[in-house]
Amino acid sequence: MSSFGIGGVNAHIAITEYDNTVSDKADDEKLTIEDEVFLIILSAESKKQLEAYFQRLYDFLRGDSIRADEHSFLRNMAYTLQVGRKHMKHRAAFVIKNRAELLEKLKDCADGVTAVWDNVYRDEYVDNIRIKDTDANITDDITDERTLRDIARKWEREEDVVFDDFYKDRESRPYRIPLPTYPFLKERYWFSDNISGNISKEGERKSLHPLISEIRSEALLDRYITYVGLYDYYLRDHVILGKPAVPGAALIEMFFAAGGLTLGGQTFEIANVVFKRLVTPDETATGMKPLKMETLLFKDTDEMVLKIQRVRESGAVTECAEALLRRVEVEETPGSLLNIEAIMSDSIDVVEGKSFYREMAEKGIVLGASFNSVQLLYINREEALAKLTLPRDLERNLKGYHLHPALLDGALQTVIGLMAVSEEIGAHVYLPYSVDKIQILKEPSVKCFAYATRSVKDNTEDQDTGYSFDILLVDEGGEVCAVLYKYCIRKVNK
Repeated sequence: MSSFGIGGVNAHIAITEYDNTVSDKADDEKLTIEDEVFLIILSAESKKQLEAYFQRLYDFLRGDSIRADEHSFLRNMAYTLQVGRKHMKHRAAFVIKNRAELLEKLKDCADGVTAVWDNVYRDEYVDNIRIKDTDANITDDITDERTLRDIARKWEREEDVVFDDFYKDRESRPYRIPLPTYPFLKERYWFSDNISGNISKEGERKSLHPLISEIRSEALLDRYITYVGLYDYYLRDHVILGKPAVPGAALIEMFFAAGGLTLGGQTFEIANVVFKRLVTPDETATGMKPLKMETLLFKDTDEMVLKIQRVRESGAVTECAEALLRRVEVEETPGSLLNIEAIMSDSIDVVEGKSFYREMAEKGIVLGASFNSVQLLYINREEALAKLTLPRDLERNLKGYHLHPALLDGALQTVIGLMAVSEEIGAHVYLPYSVDKIQILKEPSVKCFAYATRSVKDNTEDQDTGYSFDILLVDEGGEVCAVLYKYCIRKVNK
């Protein structure tokens, strides 16, 4: 490659292709590949970021990331994390023999299931680990599992461990390889000049809504603009048949956000919701592109029309969903408290969240941590009750939502369990089609329940017309927070 400057200075560089040949030979001739062990270390500035690191590395390893043989990859991965990353305060170390073992431990740590194993060391448990005083040089044999455990303990206690010294005398030094980057806090500091109507008299920027980026108001129309990034949780963690897709729960929240911003403190409900098509990113030669969406609120009638549309760079518009906004004078209440314990005792099956999401993934609905809100599912042939918990990473902005998409999506997922017990769902994928009416009676908390029953009791429903359900979102005491009437799902043609 050559560069010719206008002042007469020329620069040239010759580049040859990088030779990424990896030796499969273990460093110790006496050590077979099956006996080889690896020290995988991760660190972060906070426990929250460390848990996010667990999930990021788990997702990476679960995919098609290992193209060399597994042991060579793990050897290079261990080396990269040891000498190619800054070692921060909150630490975790894994002594493992294969990818499957590492995946299991990463997933359990990310989900907060596991406290501590014999060969996993986390900062909050360091006081419970007894370190044996020894004068032995821990660099004598770094292929020995016991030695690696000692190294892990010392590193986790923030003792001085120079990993680069371990490889100086080895015949074949591992390679640095590309691995997932650090999970930085996703806090937005960008100032958008074209946001209108959200500057206070003191000049301070008000928060619109987590799903609303801009407002453009006209005489009879409010236009709420949403820019959906590829790493926004409600796109990243919601994959339908291999493609990231904005969930119906997020579209419902966009309708409520538009209504709340337009009507202020007035009470309203959303009705006649119809989901017309999946909202997915466009694929280009350079990868997927972020989305621009608009929620339109037409103010020319008592029943205000709401529409959500996708806007492409070319200016082409595709309508994705529609609804009506109705003012209500008095909030309707569906009745007395829900008897949660009685429903639990009447269940004929209890499904754990992990198993539930694993079965959904097998059908083509892959939900990341943000949408794994179902912890337990109690089901019988007439009703289903889901115990919901908002993921910890999403708790801080719960109050910014009317119905948080992660909790609402968990409530919608409840009907899948109800269909599964009667074997109606089979291997098919069902997605939201419509909702007759949605009312919010009170703000839900991070822990709540979703209760689903069938709206139609006769045999008029089938796979083509869809299946309808009534859903209650209730707090831990059984008090109703929100109601969805006649939520309809339909089969998707893969």
